[in-house]
Amino acid sequence: MKKLFLILLILYAGNSMASSLPNCSSDFIMQWDNCFATYNNYVGEWDRGERHGQGTFTWANGDKYVGEWKYGRKGGQGTFTWANGDKYVGEYRTNVRTGQGTFTWANGDKYVGEWKSGEKEGQGTFTWANGDKYVGEWKDDKKYGQGTFTWANGDKHVGEWKYGEKEGQGTFTWANGDKYVGEWINGEKEGQGTFTWGKDSERAGDKYVGDWIGGKRHGQGTFTWANGDKHVGEFNDNVRNGRGTFTYANGEKYIGEWKDDKRYGLSRKDVIEIFVTLFLLIFFGVCLYQFFGINIPSIALLIILYPFKQLALLIRYFFSLIRYFFSLTLVKIFMKTLLIFTPLVLIYLVIYNIEIVLSFLSIVLSVLLIISLFFFVIWLSGDGIFSGSKDSHDNDSSLFKGIIALGLYNNAKEKRERRERNRNRDF
Repeated sequence: MKKLFLILLILYAGNSMASSLPNCSSDFIMQWDNCFATYNNYVGEWDRGERHGQGTFTWANGDKYVGEWKYGRKGGQGTFTWANGDKYVGEYRTNVRTGQGTFTWANGDKYVGEWKSGEKEGQGTFTWANGDKYVGEWKDDKKYGQGTFTWANGDKHVGEWKYGEKEGQGTFTWANGDKYVGEWINGEKEGQGTFTWGKDSERAGDKYVGDWIGGKRHGQGTFTWANGDKHVGEFNDNVRNGRGTFTYANGEKYIGEWKDDKRYGLSRKDVIEIFVTLFLLIFFGVCLYQFFGINIPSIALLIILYPFKQLALLIRYFFSLIRYFFSLTLVKIFMKTLLIFTPLVLIYLVIYNIEIVLSFLSIVLSVLLIISLFFFVIWLSGDGIFSGSKDSHDNDSSLFKGIIALGLYNNAKEKRERRERNRNRDF
């Protein structure tokens, strides 16, 4: 409002001056000095034969400029109106927009701010006809520097800009409450950043902290679910891929490989369950032979004690182990083969040469062997030799549940859960 009043005041003063100046009497333009005349679509003041002072110039195409002139060029405060409806009100210097000014487009867009050499440069506010708005720095007619862009739908970005794109540190807040705080490159999330899902989104409360490439989760990162689950590891194209550690809200933890957001291979728990199952079968077979003279092959015991579903699960674990070996380097394969096949050889001797083993070992030594191998497997899986993890949405199927005859695992699990429920009631 103040700027408009100032422009009107200048125009009024110019008209007053024009009315006080004498008319240019000479027919030779170069002799027009400090006078008022109309010539070649220009009405206004002249000095030394050039347009100088207040004046109005109307082009043949309908464009029109009303304002100050300095020796033939637009200079100072002025208003330029285009035939298509665009309009600029502000400062000019040597015929170009320079300084403070307001440009209003015929489609409703509007810019209020600083200009340099005819382009938006410095602090300015651009408001689009659809309701979008940018307030911040400009350079070379583009958003450049610190600025805030607010979309009509409620989205908002506050941060650095470079040549019209989000670049550098910035915070983007979506209308549904989602929020990203971090680095940007060429308008995309790239570098280190934190994405938090808002209360109105489908993944309300979830959070990701880590690397981004091309607007997607890519690289090392930590994903925390609203229910307390947590994954720390590698991401590729927005999903878990590579090595990672998944920790459940109840404290259970799985370390291993991931592919396409799913576990890939064997987890620690899987390895322990497979070996413990085999050890218990061996021990059961040894007891039957030692005390009752019944020699039942271990594979027959496996079929008797396990339903078909558990056998299929065991087969799947076997192929996962093979697949994992192919993913290792030659050095790792050599070193880990030595560690893994040592207990497997002993298991083979117990299963297929039970008479030879019993001729050298008593039942006590067999039990000690089983216990020793059991703790060896725990140590082995604790070092992360076997890969694989359990997805948070996988079914809770376990080989331990198949040990119907002994029921050791289920009983222990039920007791732990019962103690946990009692503890929660106390709180």
